Amino acid sequence: MKRFGKSTEEERDAVLEAATPVATKRATATWVRALLEYCKTSKKPLDLSACSSEELASCLECFYVDARQKNGTKYKRASYLAARSAFQRHLNSLDRGINLFQDKAFMKSNAMLNATLKAKKLGGQEKRSRCSTRKPSTMKTGTKLKRISRIFLQRTIQ
Repeated sequence: MKRFGKSTEEERDAVLEAATPVATKRATATWVRALLEYCKTSKKPLDLSACSSEELASCLECFYVDARQKNGTKYKRASYLAARSAFQRHLNSLDRGINLFQDKAFMKSNAMLNATLKAKKLGGQEKRSRCSTRKPSTMKTGTKLKRISRIFLQRTIQ
């Protein structure tokens, strides 16, 4: 028996495909559909597999400001950031070699996204994060350490 096998490109692609969670794939598809729908309704047709970085950046600038949920309210901060990540994942899957986070062509669209998030925060539309509203634990730290030590000692003795 050989120590190393010979994988095919299809097998390696299947490993990569299986590593991406279904929810991530679904979110990526949803955000890409939303962007393409926005471009279609704005009469700015966009083909993500062939458009230039400048065309995509121009569309994203407008999208970040104009994007709304189906009920008309603005998205939460995490949703805007998830959208940009979804667009990047989609571009990676197309092997476009475009980086929405670092390419100079996207400096203005990223600035627009940041400004949109800041305006949302200053306008009081973004609630405080869950982490800042959690109640502190009622158990004292010393007590926690004693319990953990006791459990650890019991496991090591057995």
